[in-house]
Amino acid sequence: MRKKTALKESLLHVSQIAITSDIWTSKQNYAYICITAHYIDSQWMLQKRIICLKILEFPHTGSTIADAIIEHVREYDIHQKIFFVSFDNASNNTSAISSLALIFQPILEGRLMHVRCACHIINLVVKECLDYFSSHLDTLRQCLHSLNTSPSRQQHFKAICLHFSIRFRRFVKDVPHRWNSTYLILKSAIPFRDPITYYCNTDLNFEFQVTEDDWEVASSICEFLETFYNATRTLSGVYYPTSCLALQELCNISFLFSKYRTAHHFAYVVHKMEAKFKKYWGDVPLLYCLSSIFDPRIKLDGVDALLDDFGENMNIDVSGTKVEVKLALDRLVIHYEDKAPTPRPTQGPSSSSSSGLVSKLTRAKSILQRKKQKQSSQPTQELSLYLSSYEEEDDSSTHFTILEW
Repeated sequence: MRKKTALKESLLHVSQIAITSDIWTSKQNYAYICITAHYIDSQWMLQKRIICLKILEFPHTGSTIADAIIEHVREYDIHQKIFFVSFDNASNNTSAISSLALIFQPILEGRLMHVRCACHIINLVVKECLDYFSSHLDTLRQCLHSLNTSPSRQQHFKAICLHFSIRFRRFVKDVPHRWNSTYLILKSAIPFRDPITYYCNTDLNFEFQVTEDDWEVASSICEFLETFYNATRTLSGVYYPTSCLALQELCNISFLFSKYRTAHHFAYVVHKMEAKFKKYWGDVPLLYCLSSIFDPRIKLDGVDALLDDFGENMNIDVSGTKVEVKLALDRLVIHYEDKAPTPRPTQGPSSSSSSGLVSKLTRAKSILQRKKQKQSSQPTQELSLYLSSYEEEDDSSTHFTILEW
């Protein structure tokens, strides 16, 4: 109870709060809801605190979810501070937003309020790829599963590795509902191509033959999924801001699609993946663009360059989006220009660093490095000065933390 009181007290001094809501079903078929508040504290550190974890009452409709969120947000007296809400892509979550908007009264008519979970969308897109190649992947999955069924099989495989002059290792188990585990197990198995093939094709108890085509497809899939894996790692961070990184990851994925549209094995499935991708991100979320503008390595010109590249890769007209972003930026600045700026204390490096993940933004990084600096005119002198100054260098050898800038 004392911790709850202390949290309420600390949240009184926070100006804006984002919340995430997760719902899952236990083995006993109880639905649980977890509501987490994310905010920047007085030391400019990103914090997260669970404000609710309970059984969700039936029926699990949008109104039930909204009522649960509103109840606990009001309990902490933060209902006037909610900036946006992040959900998975279930229809009941989407329908809850309209009820929440009436209570939270978000800025810009709520256009920044609903943030779909980026990693969940990536999961839906990648699932199209894994389903399409399931016949090849299932053979390798069963073979690797066979290796883990008993110590005697592992000992036999160890002897085979010794024969091929390869150092033996154990493989992690594939998790059906986590696509990145499939990527990781493929990545770890490919160097053991010869001993795995020998093991499976000489084992009388294994009913399938591992073919060269299986390995060719596995290698291609592994290379293809690397961009999605890096994007998921970057955007799943919880102790550094991720909204300012999302546009760059969308750019990286769109470039991947443009490369693989005519690639062997991938032409058909990339078409399906693009359709799923466009369903959620054909219109780039306004929040991604505005957040990127306030990243000193990107700013407004960088957002324009990234949007142009995204539109070219996806065959989408982004001119309307660019106009919308500039108008929203003006309105956002006007909304906040009467608020007193919060001084940033001097401090050293913190543990909220993105651990080098930002440095892996390959395609987006090259776009930003090529663009030329332009002058911008905005409603306030401070913003104009910020946009017209030179960008921070995106040095891959250092860990840039935006909250320390």
